[in-house]
Amino acid sequence: MGPSRERAIHRTELRRRFDLVAYDPRTTVWLERMPAVCQEPAVTLSEPRDRGEYDALAAAMAKGFTACRTADRTGLFAHLDSLSVARDMDAVREALGEERLSFMANSYGGVPSAATRGCSRSASVPCTSTG
Repeated sequence: MGPSRERAIHRTELRRRFDLVAYDPRTTVWLERMPAVCQEPAVTLSEPRDRGEYDALAAAMAKGFTACRTADRTGLFAHLDSLSVARDMDAVREALGEERLSFMANSYGGVPSAATRGCSRSASVPCTSTG
């Protein structure tokens, strides 16, 4: 049995055992509304060789973040952190009227889900990552 067939069986089993709900995290919404200046890299990322290069890289990145924050009209820039996304997931749980939530996350989704690990409102949290 190939990987595609195994995934289909897995999804069928998930549907049998759970009500499945999907949502777009705020980072997805941000990508649709991101100001043009935020799409221009402030620097080319490289590993600094000394303190001077590190300070220059940090200053260039800070300048880029400031330009992006200033251009943002959505208010999302200041709230794109993993903890905010984890709070969104908890809001979904609450909106569904559930005491606890089981969820599956992959790629970046594993980061905010890790912020909820051990949380009394998470029943189970399987996570995968592409990185």
